[in-house]
Amino acid sequence: MLPDLEKYRPYLSRFDLTGAEKDEYILALWTMLERIVDRAWGVHPVQQVAGERTKENACRKQQR
Repeated sequence: MLPDLEKYRPYLSRFDLTGAEKDEYILALWTMLERIVDRAWGVHPVQQVAGERTKENACRKQQR
């Protein structure tokens, strides 16, 4: 999901940045926030892989 860049550019108007720099800043911040939310909801790729490994290990222990 990408942010509406037009919506957030005015928040950076007091900084001496080009339009491209503002967009890059917004996208970087947006990406960081997305990762934080993903981790909080347990949908971060690392958590999903770790969860699958935990399930596999639990199944192996039950089979013994």
